[in-house]
Amino acid sequence: MQKWGDLTCKKHTNYYMIIDKYHALISHDFTEDSSQYKEFLNFLSSKLKKFKGYEIIKKRNEKTDILNTLDLLKRKDIDFDTKKIYLKEIVECLEKHKDIFLLKDIVNTKVKLFWDNIAFLNNNNKNKEMSDCYKNTFIDPVIQYLNKKQRKSANQCIECGRNVSSQKEGSMRWLNDVGVDIKRKISNYWNFNPDIVVCPICKTVYSCAPLGFYIVGNNALFINSNTSIEAIIRMNNLNFKMNTLVDIENAVYYSIARAFNYLSNVESAKKQANSNIQVVKRVAYKNGTTYQFNIIVPSVLTVLSEREKEFRQLLNKYYMFSQKANKKEPRKIINIYDKTIENILNNRDLYMLLYDILKDALDSSQKVDFLYAVLKVQISNLMKGVTGMERTERINKLEKTTFFLRKCGLEIKGTFADNNEIQESGKLKSYIYKLLTALRINNVSLFMDTAIRIFNDTKKEIPITFINMLNDQNQFKILGYAFVLGLLGQDDVSDKNEFNNKNLTEKGEDENE
Repeated sequence: MQKWGDLTCKKHTNYYMIIDKYHALISHDFTEDSSQYKEFLNFLSSKLKKFKGYEIIKKRNEKTDILNTLDLLKRKDIDFDTKKIYLKEIVECLEKHKDIFLLKDIVNTKVKLFWDNIAFLNNNNKNKEMSDCYKNTFIDPVIQYLNKKQRKSANQCIECGRNVSSQKEGSMRWLNDVGVDIKRKISNYWNFNPDIVVCPICKTVYSCAPLGFYIVGNNALFINSNTSIEAIIRMNNLNFKMNTLVDIENAVYYSIARAFNYLSNVESAKKQANSNIQVVKRVAYKNGTTYQFNIIVPSVLTVLSEREKEFRQLLNKYYMFSQKANKKEPRKIINIYDKTIENILNNRDLYMLLYDILKDALDSSQKVDFLYAVLKVQISNLMKGVTGMERTERINKLEKTTFFLRKCGLEIKGTFADNNEIQESGKLKSYIYKLLTALRINNVSLFMDTAIRIFNDTKKEIPITFINMLNDQNQFKILGYAFVLGLLGQDDVSDKNEFNNKNLTEKGEDENE
């Protein structure tokens, strides 16, 4: 039972919040009238009244009555120094019986998500020692089962095939949304014959289900990468700051990408790249909880694997739109990482995300250099169905051309900036509007016509790369957005060493064609 307190997310429990807040409070001078003390007292009162386990510590001959002592803290006829002593007694009692208060907190908020009405969650056992309840319900039956000679039975465990003496012994009704109460409903079974039972060994394994999930609040998540134990451990190591299920989901796909990066050149990574990954969520609603399942297919896994660096760059990147949807609503803020992942998972391109942000940034002059990372993700997303060395070569070639065109845009931006007359006329801004419109409606001719005008105004020769854009509709959008990013002056400082600081020229591009 002690492992439950070690492996579950303790920082999210009320027990640890009380302990941490108390030590933070006494580390500074405080008075009875201070806001810090009043806030802590209100927090303490609200949480302790919900705690379970007071009857258990009474049986242990604990002399401190926590709830009664809590009432003394609210009395005005008691001096503050005495109240400090009472407060210390409460916290020391909580720490002394950590095995009860912490585990009760974990069990009622975490374990109940997965199973109920058995062991320490049975109402008849609520005032009994939790370790004893777990041992009596799960551990002892396993020992007895292994020491007893098994006779052939009509009931076999659905997991391991071992004999189960009776349906009652192997019932799974205690598992939420998994087991069925065979006493009340047998219509779920073929020919009304209940045959889904588990042996005591598998029953104990099922009881450990909460340990495999990352739990925040009333939500939980598990990444089922079943190619190897190593892959499961790496992908479920969600070492992020998360407070809600949304935060968990945001971290999941980055965790998968990070694990792939770790497993690169390992045989298990190659196996996983050809398999689905199942994301299992236990989601809380007003009327209870339910399981939800998402399947991440190999094509998405490939993108996540290739773009681990770019996804890491997009974490905690936000964009606030300058224009409101209407007067009543606040300005829209989007999480770039979320939106990128959402589009990839739903098999959508990232062009509309690029267009919406670039169009708004043109008016608001916000820095959006992170969009180059989004563009790289789209390059991998574009190569669906292409595998092996051909995929690597095509991605590298397109990345080099993208890098070159962005630099072209930056050079032109600098030329326009040096010409005060052109700059004041807003000519470049007008050109960028036309380029974005051409990209949105997929009009290659309009884009090329506008690009030629831009190069003529700056007295620069148009690179052959622009002519080659006409040959591939998909690459046209990638390269077009790269050029616009440059025209907006969006240089990505993280890419200064890209391609070993090679100064790409038009001649260099021709050599790669």
